[in-house]
Amino acid sequence: MESPKIYLIGLIILIAVVSALLLFTNPTSNTNLEFTKLEIANLKNNYTALQNQYQMLQSQYNMLESNYESLKINYTDLQNMYQTLQMQYNSLQNNYSSLKDMYSILQSNYTTLQNMYQTLQSQYNILESNYENLKTNYTTLQNQYQTLQSQYNSLKDQYNNLNNTYWNILTFLGQGNNSVILQPYQFTYKEIAVPPGFSGIIYIMVSASSSVNVFVFDLNNLIQAIKGNPYGYYLHSQGSYINEKVSVGPGFYIVLIYNPNNNTEITLSYKVTTTYTTAPQLLLNS
Repeated sequence: MESPKIYLIGLIILIAVVSALLLFTNPTSNTNLEFTKLEIANLKNNYTALQNQYQMLQSQYNMLESNYESLKINYTDLQNMYQTLQMQYNSLQNNYSSLKDMYSILQSNYTTLQNMYQTLQSQYNILESNYENLKTNYTTLQNQYQTLQSQYNSLKDQYNNLNNTYWNILTFLGQGNNSVILQPYQFTYKEIAVPPGFSGIIYIMVSASSSVNVFVFDLNNLIQAIKGNPYGYYLHSQGSYINEKVSVGPGFYIVLIYNPNNNTEITLSYKVTTTYTTAPQLLLNS
């Protein structure tokens, strides 16, 4: 804005110089004077117009300068805001990239977990079906078990009763005592039973008024002896007092006490006891 001021000052000085010349110089003609006055009027008008333009231009300059300063401030603020926003953008970009990576990992983990879930769901369905089947089978088996338990208890009672009866019979067949009088060639006997799966020991005690023969036969050898054929025995003892024992296996046996005298009767008492133990040895009569 300094150049317009210098121009106006120069113009004012020029007008002043021309006016002085016109006042102190003797004009040569009226025409020149009128021309000079006209020039001065034009210069004044130009000066006034130029002064108005100067003031307008000064006003515009001031306004422009004010706008410039305001715009400069706004520019600086906007630049600061831009830099702040740029930093936020960069930070957000980094966060976005990090979150994107985390999302990808999570997506992969989700897919893996979803597959595991589907597999587990399938296994669960199979297990649930197996459980229901097992539960049904358990209920059926429990009912069968209760029925079988009832049958077992009943059978156990029957077994105990039968076992007691069995051992009572064995006791009856395996034990005995008595006092008798045997006439010549007469005999007395006691039956002994040893069940399958067992062996036994037969204890024999005889006290007689005279010598007697004691034999332990099985049925086959007893029949052979009665027929007069060669026979075997498990025990043979002779005397008026006999205390013997013999081991036998499963089978039916006879303890036979015989009076061998031809004219003397014999008074005797005997006792036979059987316990169940090891396997017997059969002796043969030669």
